[in-house]
Amino acid sequence: MILYKVKSFNSKDISNIVIRGTNWIGDALMSFPAIQKIKNDFPNARITILTPNRNADLFYGQPPVDDVIAFNPKGSAYGRARRQANLIRGHKFDLGFVFPNSFESALALAMAKIPHRIGYATDFRSPLLTQSVAVPEWKSSKHESFYYLALTAAVSGQPVSPELPGIEFVATSSAINSAREILNRMGHKSERPVIAFGPGSTNSTAKRWPAAYFSQLCTLMASVVEADFVILGGSEDIEAASQVESDTKVRLINLTGKTTLSEAIGILSLSSVFISNDMGLAHIGAALDVRTAVIFGPTNDVTTRPLGKAVKIIREPVECSPCMLRICPIDHRCMNRIHPKRVFEEIRDWLG
Repeated sequence: MILYKVKSFNSKDISNIVIRGTNWIGDALMSFPAIQKIKNDFPNARITILTPNRNADLFYGQPPVDDVIAFNPKGSAYGRARRQANLIRGHKFDLGFVFPNSFESALALAMAKIPHRIGYATDFRSPLLTQSVAVPEWKSSKHESFYYLALTAAVSGQPVSPELPGIEFVATSSAINSAREILNRMGHKSERPVIAFGPGSTNSTAKRWPAAYFSQLCTLMASVVEADFVILGGSEDIEAASQVESDTKVRLINLTGKTTLSEAIGILSLSSVFISNDMGLAHIGAALDVRTAVIFGPTNDVTTRPLGKAVKIIREPVECSPCMLRICPIDHRCMNRIHPKRVFEEIRDWLG
């Protein structure tokens, strides 16, 4: 339902579109079906993604994206909005989609004087938008990808399919080549499959499966397959990765905090299996159609499961989950009760 609309437009007149992307990797991947839908709805328009610089590598070389404008997300909200506006003002965009719910993201497009600006009616920002859309009642019960798709439907007037959408995401040749160089430098043997782990999670210890469990799972997998085991993650995941490495007798290639996002995408594209917590890399692995097992605990897999053709969701149904807390106040039962043997049996058929 459109709450507030002051300007109408003919889609045939739209030739230059900017999409203010989401702030986190997982959310960005869940918005990809909507980006593809915008490209389908405006096939002759140029599509530019305005994104925090930490996410920029997600969009380079992706089929529906023509250009990427990255900004530094540091500083005050007003400072960030002004910085974004300055970056996009000279590009003469006709239409802007605002995927995040923040006041700041809508303010940036308004300050840049983009003629048509579409977003949700959140954070008192409707006057900044030329088309303000009511938040759907189902927001907390359907997959997040539908939230972004519904925003595009408010513009096109076309209904959104009830089926969980597919996702089009590719690793660029440069990302793959860089990944091969890194793995070879670390002693990877080309005849061995790569099995990757993601034991970290940004700003949440509650989402982390115990490091000792990752170590035990690695040992179980090494008993049935000759592979090179790799740990991936960002700088905030270094401690969790170090714990896994120190507890594991099997040789691990620990690349946590040592790769760019593009290189991590390349390494995942070369992996046979990826096992991780609910984290951004899980969405990347799944989107690349890598066999991806995601261990969910405090978060909701119904609304935020990674999109892909080869995804296994592993969770323990406990009375307090999903709680969405970042720190477990009790015994972390949603994760502690998922034993390594169970995960091993769930993915054993992936090991050939």
